[in-house]
Amino acid sequence: MPAIPDEVEEAREEGVTFRFQRSPVRVVAEGGRMTALEHRAMAQGEPDRSGRRRPVPVEGSEETAPFDSVILAVGEESELDFLDGSGVSANGHVDVNFAGATSRPGVFACGDAAFNQGTVTQAVATGRRAAELAVSHLKKGAAQ
Repeated sequence: MPAIPDEVEEAREEGVTFRFQRSPVRVVAEGGRMTALEHRAMAQGEPDRSGRRRPVPVEGSEETAPFDSVILAVGEESELDFLDGSGVSANGHVDVNFAGATSRPGVFACGDAAFNQGTVTQAVATGRRAAELAVSHLKKGAAQ
């Protein structure tokens, strides 16, 4: 889980409980509200063809934990097929400069689609830079 250590510590201080190498089984609901999550432990299985060990469920390790909110943290990749023919280069991510400008004037990108750094804090920061650049670009266009 990519995370900034200080943010993890702050979350713990605020009462967040982290459960690593667990897999959700089902959400428990009572009275039309989600109240708990049943989950089980995962172990490292045999390596696949790439050498990566795949997680496998540990039988009999199911637990139910009450919660007041659930935050999904899943690894996903950006869908960039829509950029084909746009003049914006994309090799698994949108190619941008530090501020978020692409190779096409007036087109900007940010967050995981551009930088793939993996934390919310970094995604927000790149979004802010790209937004500032976009506003500057629009103001220049309005002045012409």
